[in-house]
Amino acid sequence: MGLESYLANITLGDLWALQLIQGVVMIMALGLIHGHQR
Repeated sequence: MGLESYLANITLGDLWALQLIQGVVMIMALGLIHGHQR
């Protein structure tokens, strides 16, 4: 029981981290694109 909840927490944490990293990468990419356009 404890192991399952432990794995579930890791999975949710990884998904949240992946979404956060994806958002940061997209923002950085948009910033670079706008910077090159100027």
